[in-house]
Amino acid sequence: MRQIRTKKVKEMTTMHEYFEDRAGELGEFTSLLNLGALWRHWQAHRSVRHLASLDDHVLQDIGLTRDDVEWAENVPITQNAVLALDDRVRRRRHRTDDA
Repeated sequence: MRQIRTKKVKEMTTMHEYFEDRAGELGEFTSLLNLGALWRHWQAHRSVRHLASLDDHVLQDIGLTRDDVEWAENVPITQNAVLALDDRVRRRRHRTDDA
């Protein structure tokens, strides 16, 4: 799934095309507020892609695992991947602290 989505994004030449494509699929862009949220979510997904390029030891140093990052890469564009990743890590730490 990730490979298909990545290929599709690479084929698009502009952010405008990307937004139009996502808007058509999601059908929820009726205001500039939603467009702004999509822009922030897209930026968050870019940040997660950068994390995916890091070595496992570096991820461990910042408190992440490869599984966390791969999970965040699959978060839908309607959600902020960085916030979702942060929430996942916090929940895991909380469970570890309680044990």
